[in-house]
Amino acid sequence: MPDTPGAARASRGGTPTRVLLVEDHAMVAEALMAAFEAYPEIELVGCAHSLAEGIPATARQRPDVVLLDRRLPDGDGIEGG
Repeated sequence: MPDTPGAARASRGGTPTRVLLVEDHAMVAEALMAAFEAYPEIELVGCAHSLAEGIPATARQRPDVVLLDRRLPDGDGIEGG
């Protein structure tokens, strides 16, 4: 039995959870992207490095989840979006 709701959905042949990553530090973004590769129930649909990139990427990609850095170079990840 899967441990997470996303795993349950993927194991039933459902669509993976679509995630957009918004992270300004390249090393952190690369580590998270590598970690996502281990989970077929997660589909990384994009990576943005600022609010200016993240807001239109969210509109364009229509992710289920946005993994958002709290502090970005062009504003606060919580208040800015």
